[in-house]
Amino acid sequence: MRILHLATDDKFIDQAFRVFEACFPQKNEVWVFSKYKKLRVASQVGKKVVPIGFFGRWLPKKNANDYKGYDLVIFHSFGDLLYPEIFNIDEAVPVIWIGWGYDYYDLIGESDDYLLPSTKSIISGLYVSDIRALLKSRLGSIVRRLLGVESKKNGVGRVKYFSPVLANEFELVLRAGEWKVFPEKAYWQYGTIEDDFVKDFKLEWVKGDSVLVGNSATPTCNHVEVLYFLDQIGFVGRRVIAPLSYGNKVYGDKVNEIGGRLFGSNFLSLRQFMPIEEYLSCIKECGYVIMNHKRQQAVGNIITMLYLGARVFLRRESPAYQYFIDMGVIVNTVQELEESPLLLSLPLNEIERAANRKKVSEHWSRESSMQRTIDLVTQALCLDTEKALEPRNRL
Repeated sequence: MRILHLATDDKFIDQAFRVFEACFPQKNEVWVFSKYKKLRVASQVGKKVVPIGFFGRWLPKKNANDYKGYDLVIFHSFGDLLYPEIFNIDEAVPVIWIGWGYDYYDLIGESDDYLLPSTKSIISGLYVSDIRALLKSRLGSIVRRLLGVESKKNGVGRVKYFSPVLANEFELVLRAGEWKVFPEKAYWQYGTIEDDFVKDFKLEWVKGDSVLVGNSATPTCNHVEVLYFLDQIGFVGRRVIAPLSYGNKVYGDKVNEIGGRLFGSNFLSLRQFMPIEEYLSCIKECGYVIMNHKRQQAVGNIITMLYLGARVFLRRESPAYQYFIDMGVIVNTVQELEESPLLLSLPLNEIERAANRKKVSEHWSRESSMQRTIDLVTQALCLDTEKALEPRNRL
């Protein structure tokens, strides 16, 4: 058996490679598509760097011969950089798409659909410095059409199995378009409690009453509404921490400016990538977490903070809220917080903390991750047989 993983230069491929190798030793190959000769985020171990040009590896030739001899191909995300590769893969080879969110929310709706009013107002005209990236994206789209590269929607039709970040997002994507063919449902998730989310902090709890806001320098965090709300309720004498180490720098600068103006030295923006131990040490002082996304985002941070015992607020309309509620996890909505600001002074009690830790530990344990991996590969390689398995850990 030969399993080929296609990925971009991101930490998530390290998490995936580790668990797939644990389940199927020496059966996995990883190709990381990058414009650099050496990887900058992912580890080099066990990975081959595939050089890309200005518009992607598919320009100007096809690469179908590269995919011969593989029994299973797994796309780790399905963005513009990777999805054209699916047209080079023999249709007899099962393909799994493990979604990341960004790669399918454009199929669900427009980016503005996930922004709240104040966030929309500050980003209008904000990205003048990003004009180069915008032009490159649009030019790439034009070149793909001119060269006859099929659309991403057609690429989805070539996928056999699709695993979104959260199981309840599958129906969102399915209902979002008129599909000639749509993948079957699969279930797999990145990361484990032991190896990724808490590591050396397994026996610790949050210590402090600081508030963690958002997870990245992306407008879908809707930071501005949270910062204005905290200012309005007289939130003083406590720290507000905003991770802004990745995403859009221009937007991150704006959030940093607003946070600094409203809260002064009590506003801490995390602008640089940190080792996981350093990051956890910092956010461990946050007894409260406000994730103001209308869409699924920040799942890793949510898992970590639930494990550590924080009170977490999610927007009611976010798929993540219903997902965690269905799991039996104790979470609040941002709307509840807006109605009862005193919740920011009401930490979870010991019983609630222990219950949340138990739930996320069981679901994201190393053992559960390995079982999901075995189920996923078994499901894909038993096509058209009675042995095809439904994942046993589905919520």
